Amino acid sequence: MNPPDTRTKKIVICTALVLLVLAVFWPVQHYDFVNYDDNLYVQDNHHLEEGLTAKSLQWMLTATDGGLWHPVTWLSLFVDYRLYGPDPGGFHRTNMLIHALTTVLLFLVLTAMTGSLWKCALAAALFGIHPLHVESVAWIAERKDVLCGLFWMLTMGSYLWYARKPGIGRYLTVCSLLLLGMASKAMIVTLPFLLILLDFYPLRRVIGKGSPLVESSPWKRATLPVLVLEKLPLILLAAAASTAAVYSQGKAGALVPVDTYGFDARLANAIVSYGSYLVKTLRPTDLSVFYPLPAARPMLEILSHGFLLVAISLGVLIGRRRYPYLALGWLWYLGTLVPVIGLVHIGSQAMADRYTYIPLIGIFIVLAWGGADLAAALRLRRPLRMFLSLALILAPALLSARQVEVWQNDRTLFSQAVRVVPDNWLAYNNLGTALRGRGDHEASIAAIRKALAVRPHYAAGYNNLGNTLMATGAYEEAGAQYRKALEIQPDLASAHSNLANSLVAGGKTEDALRHYRIALRIDPSFVDAHYNLGIALLKLGRIDEGLLHLEQSVSLRPNNSDAWNNLGVAQALRGKREEAAASFRRVLQLNPNHREAKKNLLAMEAETAHSR
Repeated sequence: MNPPDTRTKKIVICTALVLLVLAVFWPVQHYDFVNYDDNLYVQDNHHLEEGLTAKSLQWMLTATDGGLWHPVTWLSLFVDYRLYGPDPGGFHRTNMLIHALTTVLLFLVLTAMTGSLWKCALAAALFGIHPLHVESVAWIAERKDVLCGLFWMLTMGSYLWYARKPGIGRYLTVCSLLLLGMASKAMIVTLPFLLILLDFYPLRRVIGKGSPLVESSPWKRATLPVLVLEKLPLILLAAAASTAAVYSQGKAGALVPVDTYGFDARLANAIVSYGSYLVKTLRPTDLSVFYPLPAARPMLEILSHGFLLVAISLGVLIGRRRYPYLALGWLWYLGTLVPVIGLVHIGSQAMADRYTYIPLIGIFIVLAWGGADLAAALRLRRPLRMFLSLALILAPALLSARQVEVWQNDRTLFSQAVRVVPDNWLAYNNLGTALRGRGDHEASIAAIRKALAVRPHYAAGYNNLGNTLMATGAYEEAGAQYRKALEIQPDLASAHSNLANSLVAGGKTEDALRHYRIALRIDPSFVDAHYNLGIALLKLGRIDEGLLHLEQSVSLRPNNSDAWNNLGVAQALRGKREEAAASFRRVLQLNPNHREAKKNLLAMEAETAHSR
C-alpha cells in the first residue's frame, strides 16, 4: 500500500501529465484529414458507413487493407465514426486522449517497477510531449500506433501484477492484453523479450550466479531458464503476429525484394536510422512525414552513425553494474526498433518519426535516471534541479506545439516536408493534390512535375498529374498522363478508371467502358469505377447493365447521395417506379438539400398521381 502522501503525489503527477499532453495536442481537434492514408482508414472506408454489423465485424477480423492486420484499430475507428460521423475532429480527439492515457500508464508502470516517483514522472512527461511523437498522435491513420502503445502499457502493468503472485488467471490476462496490442499494431512483438530484460532490472527476478542479493522483493523470483520458459507462450504469440504482418505486407505489395534493395543497403540504412533517431531526439527540428529512401548512403554517414552506436554500447557495457538503467534504456531502444528498422524493408521510406513511439521510452529512462545521478554528482541544489527538469520538459513541449501546427491540413503538412527534406517526391506529389483541392491548378502541376523529376517512374505521380489536368479541362493531355502511369504499372486500377473518365469527358464513352471494366477486374470493390461505369452505360442506353453497377455502387458506399439519385433515375427508366421513389427518398434522407433528387421525386409522384 502507498502512504497517503505518495498517493496524493501520484494523483497530482497523473493530472499534470494529462494537462501537459492536452495543452500540447489540443489544437488537433480542429484539424482536417490528410491525403496520406487517412482516406484508406476513414474517408474512403465504406465499411465504416455500415456500422457494427456481423458483416463489418467479419471484415475487421480478416482485412489486411494497407498491408496490416489490426482488427482492434478498425474497431476503434468504427466506434469513432458512430460517435462523430465523418468529422475529423472526433478522430483526432480520440488519438489525443489515448495518448494522454498511455502517458499516465507509463508513469504508473515505471513507478511500480522502480518506486522513483519523480524520475518516472520526467520520463513519462518526455514521452507525452516529445516532437517525434507528434506524428503518432496528430495523424488519424496512426490510431494503430497510439492503441499499440496503450496495450503495451496495459500488458506491462498486468505482467507486474502477475510477477507479484504468478497464477494462470493473471498470466492469461497478460496474454490477452498482448494479443489486443498485436491486433492494434504488430510493433508490440518485441514486448515478450523486453519483459525478460525487465526481469533482470529493475525487477531483479533472476536467481543465479552473479545476480544481486535481494533481501525483500515484491516480485516472485526464479532462475533465468524458468523465466524464459515463462515467456514462451508470449513469444509464440509474437512469432504468429510477425508472420501475419509479413504476410499482410507481402499481399499488399509493400515488401521490398532483396534483389531490389540489397541486405548491405538495408544494414547501412538501419545503422544510419538508429543514429538519426538519437540525433532527432536531442534536436527534434526539421521533421517530415516522409523521409525518402536514398539510392545509396555515403560511407562517411554510415561510419559516423556506426561509431556513435558502438561508442554508446561500450559506455553502457562499462557502466552496466553501477548504472543498470543504462543497459535497460539502451537495450529497450535498440530492441524495440528492430521490427521497423528496415532489415525486412517495407515501403519507400528510409525511416519514420512514428517508429520511435515506444523505443524512445528507453532513451527517456536514461535521461531521467542519468540526469538525476549527474545532478547528485554535481551536488546541485533542489531548486536548480527542479528548474532544469522543467526546462527539459518545456523545451520539447514548445517544439511539439509548433510541430503540431504542421498537421493542420495537407498543404501545411507537405509544404513542411518539401522544405526540410530535399527531393521529397512523395511530399511534392501529395502537395500537388492539396493545391488542386484549393483550386491552384498551376501550382499543383508544378509540384507534381517536381515529384516526377525526382522519380521518373512514379506511376502514382503521372496518375495524379492527370487528375489535375482533368480539373483544368485538358482531357486529352490528362489521358496521356494516365497512359504513362499504366505503362509503368499496368495493374493500377485508379489509372484505368481515371483514363476512362477522360475518355468519357472527351466524348469517347464506348472506348471508356473497357478501362472501367479492367479497373473492376483488378479491384472488384472499386466504388468509383462501379459508379462511373454505371453512368456511362446509362448514357449509352444500356440501362440494365448500368443499373447493376449503380446498385453495386450504393451497396459498397451506402451514404453516397449522388449514387442513390442516379440509381433512382436508372430504376425509373426501367419502369421500377416504387424502387425509384424509394431511392430518391434515400437521397433526401442523406442530403435534404439535394435539388435534383427533389425534382426527380416530385416528377415521379406527379406522374404516379396522373396515372391514377
